[in-house]
Amino acid sequence: MTSLFGILGLLLIPLAGAALGYRQARAARALPPARTSGLPPA
Repeated sequence: MTSLFGILGLLLIPLAGAALGYRQARAARALPPARTSGLPPA
């Protein structure tokens, strides 16, 4: 039973990371380009 959890963990953790990274990339693309640098406007 524990090996099943290990296999599920190995599959689910990268999938969750990919989903979160995809959401982060979409959110970053939705912002105006000036906001993505993280620096205050000069």
